Amino acid sequence: MKNQFTILIGLTILLIACGQQPEGDKSSREESTSEVEEVAESVEAESPALEINKNMSPGEKLFILCSACHSLKKDDAHKTGPNLHGFFGSKAGVKEGFKFSEGLVSSGITWDDASLRKWIENPAEYVPGTSMAFIGIKDKKRQDILIEYLLEETK
Repeated sequence: MKNQFTILIGLTILLIACGQQPEGDKSSREESTSEVEEVAESVEAESPALEINKNMSPGEKLFILCSACHSLKKDDAHKTGPNLHGFFGSKAGVKEGFKFSEGLVSSGITWDDASLRKWIENPAEYVPGTSMAFIGIKDKKRQDILIEYLLEETK
Protein backbone atom coordinates (compact mmCIF):
# COMPACT_ATOMS: atom_id res chain seq x y z
CA MET A 1 0.00 0.00 0.00
CA LYS A 2 2.86 2.39 0.83
CA ASN A 3 4.41 1.82 -2.62
CA GLN A 4 1.08 2.53 -4.33
CA PHE A 5 0.72 5.76 -2.38
CA THR A 6 4.28 6.78 -3.27
CA ILE A 7 3.64 6.04 -6.95
CA LEU A 8 0.43 8.08 -6.82
CA ILE A 9 2.28 11.03 -5.26
CA GLY A 10 5.06 10.76 -7.86
CA LEU A 11 2.63 10.68 -10.77
CA THR A 12 0.73 13.61 -9.33
CA ILE A 13 3.95 15.61 -9.16
CA LEU A 14 4.70 14.74 -12.79
CA LEU A 15 1.19 15.70 -13.91
CA ILE A 16 1.47 19.06 -12.20
CA ALA A 17 4.96 19.73 -13.52
CA CYS A 18 4.17 18.77 -17.10
CA GLY A 19 0.82 20.52 -17.16
CA GLN A 20 2.36 23.92 -16.57
CA GLN A 21 3.23 26.14 -19.48
CA PRO A 22 6.37 28.20 -19.01
CA GLU A 23 6.27 31.84 -19.95
CA GLY A 24 9.03 33.95 -21.38
CA ASP A 25 12.01 33.58 -23.64
CA LYS A 26 13.91 30.60 -25.04
CA SER A 27 15.88 30.11 -21.82
CA SER A 28 12.59 29.58 -19.96
CA ARG A 29 11.61 26.86 -22.41
CA GLU A 30 15.02 25.21 -22.05
CA GLU A 31 14.69 25.35 -18.29
CA SER A 32 11.26 23.69 -18.53
CA THR A 33 12.78 20.76 -20.42
CA SER A 34 15.33 20.30 -17.65
CA GLU A 35 12.42 20.37 -15.19
CA VAL A 36 11.23 17.11 -16.77
CA GLU A 37 14.59 15.58 -15.87
CA GLU A 38 14.53 17.06 -12.36
CA VAL A 39 11.00 15.90 -11.63
CA ALA A 40 11.73 12.43 -12.99
CA GLU A 41 14.84 12.19 -10.81
CA SER A 42 12.92 13.26 -7.72
CA VAL A 43 10.22 10.68 -8.44
CA GLU A 44 12.93 8.04 -8.90
CA ALA A 45 14.35 8.90 -5.49
CA GLU A 46 10.90 8.66 -3.91
CA SER A 47 9.73 5.54 -5.73
CA PRO A 48 12.17 3.09 -7.28
CA ALA A 49 9.10 1.03 -8.28
CA LEU A 50 8.59 3.42 -11.20
CA GLU A 51 11.89 2.20 -12.64
CA ILE A 52 13.01 5.64 -13.77
CA ASN A 53 16.69 5.69 -14.52
CA LYS A 54 19.27 7.96 -16.03
CA ASN A 55 19.31 5.86 -19.22
CA MET A 56 15.69 6.67 -20.01
CA SER A 57 15.07 9.11 -22.82
CA PRO A 58 13.09 12.28 -22.09
CA GLY A 59 10.22 10.70 -24.06
CA GLU A 60 10.21 7.64 -21.81
CA LYS A 61 10.18 9.86 -18.75
CA LEU A 62 7.28 11.91 -20.11
CA PHE A 63 5.40 8.76 -21.03
CA ILE A 64 5.33 7.86 -17.35
CA LEU A 65 2.46 10.37 -17.22
CA CYS A 66 0.58 8.19 -19.69
CA SER A 67 1.69 4.73 -18.57
CA ALA A 68 -0.70 4.58 -15.63
CA CYS A 69 -3.54 4.40 -18.18
CA HIS A 70 -1.96 3.35 -21.51
CA SER A 71 0.25 0.58 -22.81
CA LEU A 72 2.25 0.69 -26.04
CA LYS A 73 3.26 -2.81 -27.11
CA LYS A 74 1.20 -4.81 -29.60
CA ASP A 75 0.07 -7.56 -27.26
CA ASP A 76 -0.28 -5.51 -24.06
CA ALA A 77 -3.73 -5.36 -22.52
CA HIS A 78 -5.80 -2.21 -22.37
CA LYS A 79 -5.61 -0.38 -19.07
CA THR A 80 -7.93 2.41 -17.95
CA GLY A 81 -7.16 3.84 -21.39
CA PRO A 82 -6.64 1.91 -24.61
CA ASN A 83 -3.43 0.27 -25.72
CA LEU A 84 -1.83 2.80 -28.08
CA HIS A 85 0.01 0.36 -30.36
CA GLY A 86 -0.58 1.30 -33.99
CA PHE A 87 -2.86 4.25 -33.27
CA PHE A 88 -1.16 6.78 -35.59
CA GLY A 89 -3.20 7.05 -38.77
CA SER A 90 -6.21 5.37 -37.18
CA LYS A 91 -9.60 6.84 -36.42
CA ALA A 92 -10.09 7.99 -32.81
CA GLY A 93 -12.46 5.98 -30.67
CA VAL A 94 -11.91 2.70 -32.49
CA LYS A 95 -9.86 -0.02 -30.82
CA GLU A 96 -11.09 -3.56 -30.45
CA GLY A 97 -11.85 -4.48 -26.85
CA PHE A 98 -12.00 -0.93 -25.50
CA LYS A 99 -15.09 1.18 -24.81
CA PHE A 100 -14.51 4.82 -25.68
CA SER A 101 -16.53 7.87 -24.69
CA GLU A 102 -19.20 8.94 -27.17
CA GLY A 103 -17.37 12.26 -27.57
CA LEU A 104 -14.26 10.54 -28.87
CA VAL A 105 -16.16 8.03 -31.01
CA SER A 106 -18.09 10.81 -32.77
CA SER A 107 -15.12 13.23 -32.99
CA GLY A 108 -14.09 12.30 -36.53
CA ILE A 109 -10.42 12.60 -35.52
CA THR A 110 -7.74 10.62 -37.30
CA TRP A 111 -4.59 10.47 -35.17
CA ASP A 112 -1.66 12.34 -36.67
CA ASP A 113 0.92 14.79 -35.34
CA ALA A 114 -1.49 17.76 -35.38
CA SER A 115 -4.45 16.00 -33.77
CA LEU A 116 -2.27 14.33 -31.16
CA ARG A 117 -0.70 17.69 -30.27
CA LYS A 118 -4.15 19.22 -29.68
CA TRP A 119 -5.16 16.16 -27.66
CA ILE A 120 -2.02 16.18 -25.50
CA GLU A 121 -2.39 19.91 -24.85
CA ASN A 122 -5.94 19.69 -23.50
CA PRO A 123 -8.01 16.54 -24.13
CA ALA A 124 -11.23 17.88 -22.58
CA GLU A 125 -11.11 21.06 -24.66
CA TYR A 126 -10.24 19.25 -27.88
CA VAL A 127 -12.93 16.58 -27.46
CA PRO A 128 -15.75 17.73 -25.18
CA GLY A 129 -17.24 14.77 -23.36
CA THR A 130 -14.06 12.70 -23.37
CA SER A 131 -13.59 10.45 -20.37
CA MET A 132 -9.82 11.00 -20.37
CA ALA A 133 -8.92 12.66 -17.08
CA PHE A 134 -5.62 14.30 -17.98
CA ILE A 135 -4.81 17.98 -17.54
CA GLY A 136 -2.62 18.09 -20.61
CA ILE A 137 0.91 19.14 -21.47
CA LYS A 138 0.99 22.79 -22.49
CA ASP A 139 4.70 23.12 -23.25
CA LYS A 140 5.35 22.63 -27.00
CA LYS A 141 8.83 21.16 -26.47
CA ARG A 142 7.42 18.53 -24.11
CA GLN A 143 4.70 17.78 -26.64
CA ASP A 144 7.39 17.33 -29.33
CA ILE A 145 9.34 14.95 -27.10
CA LEU A 146 6.29 12.86 -26.23
CA ILE A 147 4.94 12.75 -29.80
CA GLU A 148 8.34 11.69 -31.17
CA TYR A 149 8.51 8.94 -28.54
CA LEU A 150 4.97 7.73 -29.29
CA LEU A 151 5.60 7.71 -33.04
CA GLU A 152 8.51 5.34 -32.54
CA GLU A 153 7.16 3.18 -29.72
CA THR A 154 3.68 2.51 -31.14
CA LYS A 155 4.78 1.21 -34.57
